[in-house]
Amino acid sequence: MPGKLGQSVKPIVFAADLSHLHPYDWMRFYDIIHHAHRYRIKMRPEDLAKELAARGVAAKMVAELAHLYDFGRSLLARHFTWER
Repeated sequence: MPGKLGQSVKPIVFAADLSHLHPYDWMRFYDIIHHAHRYRIKMRPEDLAKELAARGVAAKMVAELAHLYDFGRSLLARHFTWER
């Protein structure tokens, strides 16, 4: 996962109770989406899922976060002129 973006995933994985996410974990997750969009980082939901799974996140949470990541990137692409 690209440099700063990869560093952004670590706090979620290491600070989170991986059965559910605290509001601060969600804020970090939204920051990942924003950062990836803002800097036009070519990261697919599958890439995020692979990274999270490799760090021990439960499959159900991985699927949910990958889906939400894709949704967030799509939403930003639709409402802002930057490419997804």
